[in-house]
Amino acid sequence: MMKIGLITYHYSQNYGAVMQTYATCRILKELGHEVEIINIRQTEKRKIRHIVFIPKYRNFDKFMNKFYPRQTQIIHDVNELKQINFDYDCLLVGSDQVWNPMISQDKCMAYFLDFGRQNVLRVSYASSLGVSQWPDEKKYLLEDISRALHNFNAISVREKTGGKILENMFKVKSELVLDPTMLHSGYDEIVNKIDETNNIVCYLLNRTKEQLKASRYVSKQLGKNAQLLTSVYPIRGFKYVYPPSIEDWIRYIAGASLVITDSFHGVVFSLLYKRNFIVIAVNNGKNSRLLDLLKMVGLENRYFTSMKQLEISDIYRKSIDYMQIDVVIKKNKDISLAFLVKSLRTER
Repeated sequence: MMKIGLITYHYSQNYGAVMQTYATCRILKELGHEVEIINIRQTEKRKIRHIVFIPKYRNFDKFMNKFYPRQTQIIHDVNELKQINFDYDCLLVGSDQVWNPMISQDKCMAYFLDFGRQNVLRVSYASSLGVSQWPDEKKYLLEDISRALHNFNAISVREKTGGKILENMFKVKSELVLDPTMLHSGYDEIVNKIDETNNIVCYLLNRTKEQLKASRYVSKQLGKNAQLLTSVYPIRGFKYVYPPSIEDWIRYIAGASLVITDSFHGVVFSLLYKRNFIVIAVNNGKNSRLLDLLKMVGLENRYFTSMKQLEISDIYRKSIDYMQIDVVIKKNKDISLAFLVKSLRTER
C-alpha cells in the first residue's frame, strides 16, 4: 500500500471536475492505496454575485464533505506548497485540464509536481492540456515544465493531442488512458435509482445564442421538453431546472432520452449510462478533448458547431448502438488500469 498525495482541480463548481476527483480517489482506494487530496485551490474566494448561487455552492460542498477522502490544510500558492514536508510515497497529478496553463495560471508548476522530496514517486494519470497547441503567452514556462516533466516516473494523458504536445515540445513520452470517471461502470454508491424520462437534457457550459437556438430546434423537431441544467435563471424555450446537486446531475443525464452537451464529462456520463446524445460545441479551437473522445468511440458524426450542420442532419433522431462502444471502452479501461497498477509499483 502506498500513501498518495493527489493534486487536481478538486475544489470546483464544475460537475466533471468534482466527479473526476472522486473517481480518481475511488480507483486508487480500490487498488489498495491511501489517498489524501493536496488542498491547493484555483480560487481563494467564491464570487457570489447573487444569493441565488448559494444553494448550488452548498450542494457541491455537501458532496465533497461526504465523498472526498482526507484533505490537507488549504495551501495558497506554490511557494507555500514547497515549504511543506509531505510524507507521501507518491505524488499523483490528474485528471482534468491540470496541464492547461491558461487555467492553472500562477499555480501551474504545482500541477507539474514541482515540489516534494526528490526521491518521491511522481505519476501523472490522464492529465489534460485541454488545447491543441501550447499558448504563446505561456511559452516562458517551457523550460521549467520540461525540467519538472523529466522528474516523473510515469506519465499518462487523456488525449492524443496532449501526448503529441509533450513529445514534440518536451521530448517526453506518455501513455494514453481514459478519464478516471470511465474506470467505473456506474455510480450506484452515489445514485441508486435512475428514472427514465422522455426529456431532452441540455448540459451546456457556454450557453451561447447559437447553442441555445440549436437546442430549441432539436426540442421542437422531436416534440420533447428540453431541460437546461446550467443556468440559475430561467431561459426561454427550456424547462427551468435550478443547477442540480451532483447526485441529481447524474440522474438527469442517466435518465434522459437525449443529452445535448458541449462538455467532456457530459459526453462521458452519456456514454457510461448509454444515452443518446449530440455535442453542440463552440468552434473555438479548444475542443480537442471532446473530439478525441468521440473518435475513440466512433461517434464523430454527433459533433456539431452550428445550426446549419444540425438542419441537414437527423442523427439526433437515431439511437446509438452501444455494443461495439462498450468493447472499445472495456479495452481502454483495461489499458488504463494496467498503467496505474504498473506505475504505482515503480520504485524511484
